Amino acid sequence: MHLRLISVVSILVAFLAAVPASAQRTTATFAGLVVDTSSAVLPGADVELINEQTGVTERQVTSATGEFIFNYVPGGTYTLNLSIAGFKAVTVKGISLGAAQNVRRTFQLEIGQVNENITVSGEAPLINTA
Repeated sequence: MHLRLISVVSILVAFLAAVPASAQRTTATFAGLVVDTSSAVLPGADVELINEQTGVTERQVTSATGEFIFNYVPGGTYTLNLSIAGFKAVTVKGISLGAAQNVRRTFQLEIGQVNENITVSGEAPLINTA
C-alpha cells in the first residue's frame, strides 16, 4: 500500500511538472468613457493611444455608449488623444500602463472647436481595477 501511494504521488508530481505554468499576462487593458460637461455620452469620438517610446498608434471610435477599449496594450507610457466635431480636443500625456493592469477612466470634453486643445500631463498614477 505504501509503495502504491508513493507511485501515485510520483506520477502526479511528474505530471504537474510537465504541465506549463499558466501564462502570466504581460499586457494591459485601457478603457474609457467619453462624455461632455453635462455627463452625456459622446458616441463617434476619435480616440488615439500612442506609445511614447515607440510611436506606435492605435485608433478607435467611441461606441454608441461613448465607450472605447484597447486590449492587449504592451506596458509603457502613452499619450491619449480624444476629438469629436464641436468639442475641444483633449490630449493626456504620461499615461503609464503595466502588465496585467485593467484601467478605466472617464474623459470630459468641453464644447468648442476641434482645433482648440486641452493638454493634461503629469497626472496622478492610474489605479488598477483588477
